[in-house]
Amino acid sequence: MYTRETLEALAKARRAVEHLLQGQADDLIAAWLRALREAKKELDKALSMGDLDRAARLEVSRRVIAEQILKAARATNRALTPGARLAVENAASSQEELIASQLPYGLDVGFRRPDPEALRAIVERTTQQITVRTYYLSQEAVTAMTRALRLGISGGLNPREAARRMVADTEGIFNGNITRALVIARTEMLDAHRAAARAVDLANRDVLAGWQWYAKLDSRTCPSCIAQHGSLHEVDEPGPLDHHQGRCTRLPKTKTWRELGFDIAEPRGLDFESGPDWFNRQPEEVQRDVLGPKRYEAWRAGGYPFDEWSQPRTSDGWRTAYHTGKVGQPPEGGWRWPSPPPDRPLTPLERAHFRRRQDALPFDLHGEILKPHEVEFAERMQRRRQTLEWIPTSKATTTNPRPAATNDFAWRGEQWELKSTAAKYGAIKTRIQKAVRSARDNHGVAKDNFFIDLGRRPLRPGLRAQLALYNQRVRDGRIKSLWVLSENGSVLEEIRLL
Repeated sequence: MYTRETLEALAKARRAVEHLLQGQADDLIAAWLRALREAKKELDKALSMGDLDRAARLEVSRRVIAEQILKAARATNRALTPGARLAVENAASSQEELIASQLPYGLDVGFRRPDPEALRAIVERTTQQITVRTYYLSQEAVTAMTRALRLGISGGLNPREAARRMVADTEGIFNGNITRALVIARTEMLDAHRAAARAVDLANRDVLAGWQWYAKLDSRTCPSCIAQHGSLHEVDEPGPLDHHQGRCTRLPKTKTWRELGFDIAEPRGLDFESGPDWFNRQPEEVQRDVLGPKRYEAWRAGGYPFDEWSQPRTSDGWRTAYHTGKVGQPPEGGWRWPSPPPDRPLTPLERAHFRRRQDALPFDLHGEILKPHEVEFAERMQRRRQTLEWIPTSKATTTNPRPAATNDFAWRGEQWELKSTAAKYGAIKTRIQKAVRSARDNHGVAKDNFFIDLGRRPLRPGLRAQLALYNQRVRDGRIKSLWVLSENGSVLEEIRLL
């Protein structure tokens, strides 16, 4: 049972981790910037010499700069190794606090601390991983620096341009390695923190129902973490198996008090909103920023469901991690969003989306702006190779503030009124009857040909039979013709009115 104390302990743990990471980041940046300053001094010395001496001097500079890179890599190791121990200690105490916050206050549940050897093994593994990754980082940087300096000598550029390029390349290599060193630091420290939290969970498996994937939900959160947020996992399962620099937390979840043997009333705990539920509540601008244009288009059309947002990926030299899943190719004609509820105005993105789809229609629309359900209907008729012509609506003027009503479109030489509705007789009958009466009583216009678009829903035999009896069942509002389009346009049939 999660409580207010659980949230406070969770926030405290996250602050402690961020404080540790920020301190390491400051140390790493300082170390690499010192190395960059020394490297630029060496380059200045070499580039200030005459043409005959420059090549030889650059070779000396290359060796000196390589040593600066290795020195920065060693400083990275020195900064991160103590941090691994602090991350593990912090995680162990934080996880204990998170578990205790969910249990009856003052009652002994036999809480056990993890084996110290297990925690030392986590620190050792993290230290080794840092050492290996920073070694490869430094070797790749030295190789890139050597290539850049030798290219500057032999590239055929004038001395001034060669000097400018070598300085720029040097800065780029060092800045890139600062970024990579920070990624190593954050990723390895967070992994050490999660591993230690898991060790605490394993030591207290008899108290726990599992652990919950907890992400920091905001506009910076990736789709993979949003999809995982709130998911419940077995105690034995490692994780969260987050991507590089991921901010997700392993949140322990205890068994109920009754399951733990306490015969006392358990207060109602706090429920965490799932990641998908949170995402559905966000403004469309936030949703589009999180997913990006292509994924957002697919998601709105139902082509990128939440269960495809988070996919495992394995890379050499690192563990399996969950990353944002790829989106498939759009269907012919592009992704098509479903019509939004008719009782709310369109958002700017929805308006633009349906306008693009309308502009792709081959029909004469006479300048009309179709509603989303009308666009969907026209697309379905287009796929059936039917030809429509939209009837322009009369515009209100000062002399005619209430223009006469019109039907929606012309088809097969007749004018038709469109109704997109649920596959229920009551709803269809009401929509038809209301349209017939309103057009006749308020505008003196006859509406007696109707098209019912059921969307993806089928036309059931029972509904077909009820519709055939429409004219017999109504005293006022009878019609001449009735057609039904169903199953996303794959079925078009006339109802034989009795």
